[in-house]
Amino acid sequence: MGFKKVYCLLVMFISAATCFGQLENDIKDYTRNIELHPYKWQSYFARGDVKRQLQDDSGAIADYTKVIELNPRLAKAFYNRAETRLGLGDYGGAIADYTSVIKLDSSNAKAHQRRGDAAFAAGKYSEAITDFFAAQEISPKILIPYYKTGIARYHLVDYKGSLDDLNKALTAEPVNSDIYFRMANDEAALKNYKNAITDYTIAIRINPADVDYYYCRGKALLNAGNFADAIDDYTKVLTMDSNFVAAYYERGLAKSAYKDFSNAIIDFSAAIRLDTGCYDAYIGRGIAYTDVPDSAMADLTKAINSGQGNTALALYKRAQIAYAAKAYTAATADLSLALKLAALNQYEQPALGEMYNTKGNWAQLATDYGTALADYTKAIALDGNYADAYLNRGKTNTALLQYKNAIADYDAALNLDSKNSDAYYERGFAKKKLQNDTGAINDENKAIVLNPAHAQAYYIRALALCGQQLFNRALIDLDNAIGLYPAFPDAYMMRGVVKGKLLNDTGAINDENKAIVLNPASADAWYNRAVIKARLKNDSEAITDYNKTIELNPGFAPAYFNRAVSHTVTGNHQNAIADYNKVLEIEPAFTQAFYNRGVEKSAIKDDSGAMADFDKTLALDTNHADAYYYRGLSRSRIKQDSSAIADFTKALELKPGNELAYYNRGISKDEIKDYKGAISDFTEVIAINANNSNAFVFRGISKLLMGQVTKACEDLNIARKMGNNKADKYIRDACK
Repeated sequence: MGFKKVYCLLVMFISAATCFGQLENDIKDYTRNIELHPYKWQSYFARGDVKRQLQDDSGAIADYTKVIELNPRLAKAFYNRAETRLGLGDYGGAIADYTSVIKLDSSNAKAHQRRGDAAFAAGKYSEAITDFFAAQEISPKILIPYYKTGIARYHLVDYKGSLDDLNKALTAEPVNSDIYFRMANDEAALKNYKNAITDYTIAIRINPADVDYYYCRGKALLNAGNFADAIDDYTKVLTMDSNFVAAYYERGLAKSAYKDFSNAIIDFSAAIRLDTGCYDAYIGRGIAYTDVPDSAMADLTKAINSGQGNTALALYKRAQIAYAAKAYTAATADLSLALKLAALNQYEQPALGEMYNTKGNWAQLATDYGTALADYTKAIALDGNYADAYLNRGKTNTALLQYKNAIADYDAALNLDSKNSDAYYERGFAKKKLQNDTGAINDENKAIVLNPAHAQAYYIRALALCGQQLFNRALIDLDNAIGLYPAFPDAYMMRGVVKGKLLNDTGAINDENKAIVLNPASADAWYNRAVIKARLKNDSEAITDYNKTIELNPGFAPAYFNRAVSHTVTGNHQNAIADYNKVLEIEPAFTQAFYNRGVEKSAIKDDSGAMADFDKTLALDTNHADAYYYRGLSRSRIKQDSSAIADFTKALELKPGNELAYYNRGISKDEIKDYKGAISDFTEVIAINANNSNAFVFRGISKLLMGQVTKACEDLNIARKMGNNKADKYIRDACK
């Protein structure tokens, strides 16, 4: 070391020592003055200043306190004591003294500024901001410490205000890494993760040695869903500090989100090894144990029992594991408690809306649709942008047959997520239920474009195409549905119906057979096969299938109705009547059932019963021509010929050209001796069917009764030539 430098250091040392000695002498002088003049504040004040220079802070405070006792309006004494207290970290005492200064001198800008510093240090951020701005208002020369106000606003959760202030601070210090870091924290708090990542990156560029910068950027990347880059940042943190527990934990979260569960478990285990009280790591590891439910339950239970960490998340995940294991009571209890805790603590994860959505799903699976509807509605109230909750509530409304409400929910789901193939499918299904085939087809088209493997969408589109009588196109869709899902019983069942419509009865029966093999409890498949068998005149086998249909679905009126028809074909009128009775129990206004039962009663000569059924038929359908005809037939049999004639006449008004109506009206007219009218009716019969030999017989008889023997004999001889032996007697007696 050179002489000159040694000399300079020696001079500095001597000067400091001289100064220190002088201050000690000053204290002695001020002390003697105080002894001589104990009520003069000036000596106390001066001694306090000297003690501050000598770092005797407690002594200085004692002297300033004495000054204030002697002169309570001396603002400078309060100010100096405040400065001393601030230096000692006595922020409350400092704030109190600065406040006294301001009371004595409200225009003291420096006191406002320093009280702001004390309030900031004490964490009283709102008061600090107020004082900083008050100081500048009093004295514009005093600059607002925007760095501090930015930090203060961050703590007051005014992230936008904090950003504004930090940006202002940045103009003065454009390469201050901490300002960028704090701005990034604001952006992250506002969930503007892209901006946050940019600012963290600038902070790292300025100061690449700060581990917190990498850690916080990793967290922003994690929240932004950029898991790979987040993992890189957490790895960097751990190379800088291998004991950074939060970095292990959050890298585990990133790996879990990346579906790298085995490595996530390693990271969560490292966090636990470093800090056995890191219960969120137990939760993370429990969630990562996707294929080891026992280990998952153990970790989640440990976290829950600790009462620390995100207990609501642990309960929610444990509930899901329990539900998957069919431990429904335990699952429900955990989910209920998770909901209560989440509502109290307002965790970001799990979201309340998500948990209510899950609770609704469970209720829906249990067919408790009222509870499901209420839960989905709560989920939507908590998060109006929750597309899945709208979709699920729509499904519940569909299950409740509230198709219009369901469509409104599907609309909302699609407004939030226009690429949701299931929402289009479900809306198409609801529209089909409302017989809006065009709307259903349009929705299923979109579902199929978004998901070409959506077998159900092809199936519903096929149903809608059937509604438009487009059976060939429907057949293609059903082929596609079965190709995508070969074990799709309803698709086979419906393809059988379509093939039946296209008169491919063999193919139809084969498909219904397949549907029954896949789902023996499909009443529709049994019914459809029965209908085809009946059409093929195999009514005995059809009846067997109708029996199975009714066994599976006892309230299905069409099965009873069609079984009755097959009973009629096989000549079992009593069984047919019993089936029509059942139809009318189920559907009391089934017009055709009344009519058919009347026909069956007519066949067994129960004319009064038949007429009662025809009366009910006509009460429901005043234009039912066949009911008039058969009621007329029953009336004619019980000799109510005038009424019978009226019924036959009405039947002919509604259905002109009815051969039997003319024929039977002619017979009734004969009975009331209206032979001319009878002859006219039989003539109409012959005009319709010249091979009706009975019409010739009865027209001949009517002519005989009118004395038209020659003409009568002509008719009777025609009948005999046609092989009708009824004419022989009249020919022997009248035609000689």
